[in-house]
Amino acid sequence: LMFALFMPVFGENEGSRKRLRERLNKMAEDVEIPTAVKLLREDKLGKLSATERLVETSNFLVGLRFLICQSGHKILAYRFILLSGSIGLGAGLVLWFLSKMWLLAIVAFSLGSSVLYFKLILDRGQRMARFEEQLPEAIDVMRRALQAGHPFNESLHLVGEELDDPIKKEFSITFAELNYGNNMKWALLGLLERTQSVNVMALVTSVLVQRETGGNLAEILS
Repeated sequence: LMFALFMPVFGENEGSRKRLRERLNKMAEDVEIPTAVKLLREDKLGKLSATERLVETSNFLVGLRFLICQSGHKILAYRFILLSGSIGLGAGLVLWFLSKMWLLAIVAFSLGSSVLYFKLILDRGQRMARFEEQLPEAIDVMRRALQAGHPFNESLHLVGEELDDPIKKEFSITFAELNYGNNMKWALLGLLERTQSVNVMALVTSVLVQRETGGNLAEILS
């Protein structure tokens, strides 16, 4: 049953990623986010002014915020745009003063404004590739922890202690969300949302199915 369930989600191609996103959206519809977890996630927003928070949380910046999150950087999205625009403006002005040609200045502005964005994409790709490399070891750490009698929450904590970033950070966030909100389904869906990995989809599904139907989770992870 488990094998048949996971068959459609294995394989890093666009089709599988699209199915993953559709399943994630469907699974998230009936998940109520605990208030404590909302407060945990909004902690850094609380340090912003009302205007900054309004801009930062706008729907216009959703994609950029997600990209920054996946890349492992901590810069706020609106500040990233301001920084990128400043670099582009500086490059454009330098080219205009040197050449007095508006076309070159516009090209320089466009390229300068895009440099940091392409850096984010590169960093995201490298970070997610590293995450996928670490995932089998993380699952093995969880399996050994469960076999030793530790609860599932503690197995996530051990991954955060024994392995390096980026998987350390992602599993530590999941562990913290479980401690704050005590909602296993929402915390695991949060991990899946942040990584957008079909292999994490298989892991999350196995844990959620086991919690509903029973069985030995350590054996399933094996």
